Amino acid sequence: MPPKSRKLLGRRTAARASETPEQTSLRLSRMASSSAARLSTEIGDARTERLTSAASTMSVCRARLSVEDRSLQNSQDAVRVARLRASQSPAQKTLRSRDLGSPEQTTSRCLRNTRATAATRASEQPQETAHRRFRNVLSTASARALESPAQTTVRRVKNARSTASARAAENSEVCRQRLENISQLLASLNGVTSPSASSWSNAAYNYDCTVNYSARRDVQIGAMDKVCTFCNAKKWAGEQPGLCCSGGKIKLPSLDEPPQPLRDLLPEFRSKNKIIF
Repeated sequence: MPPKSRKLLGRRTAARASETPEQTSLRLSRMASSSAARLSTEIGDARTERLTSAASTMSVCRARLSVEDRSLQNSQDAVRVARLRASQSPAQKTLRSRDLGSPEQTTSRCLRNTRATAATRASEQPQETAHRRFRNVLSTASARALESPAQTTVRRVKNARSTASARAAENSEVCRQRLENISQLLASLNGVTSPSASSWSNAAYNYDCTVNYSARRDVQIGAMDKVCTFCNAKKWAGEQPGLCCSGGKIKLPSLDEPPQPLRDLLPEFRSKNKIIF
């Protein structure tokens, strides 16, 4: 920074530090009015150029931040916005409300937000993605914990209506793609690469090493740790009773000791100091 600019910045910082709350509020109000007047005369190309330049500058600044610094900045921004919203009058809140926009403006805004979010997600590092999802989980959990029963009911009704309206507007292709995405998500959560039920028909005869069979609940039979109370046979937990001895009705004679050399080949009769070749 040039020396002259550094000196002006120092003077401005000192002047801001000595301001009273009324002076700060008046200065911010004047700046907001001046900015609103300037933006009202802006043409489309100038606005696009300004927003593009601001987005580029913000991206460069955020790229220099670490994950912890970015999290701290997001928290500070959230606190600042919350304080600003709390100090607004009902008229200001109404003016800020998005309900005043036309359907075309709402659609355009949602499209811009979707594109901006997609671009941000594409540039995220895996650590940043995990950190963002963790913050979202904590934020959602804290918001749910502060809800009253009436607020919870209202939220669920709104979500149900929104989902119903979205489903009603779907065509067959969008519906098929949505169901396929859900199937793939469930398959990834279960550790299975073949989500369709038909693919499991005769799966024992078509083993696929890329499929995590142990992650499926219908093939998790557990360990053979159940013991029959009649014949002491080891069984699985889901095995039907009576398959081993019909509840003690079938009694087989004890096996005789095997003859040599078969006896030495069996592990339970093999001597520890003998080596069988």
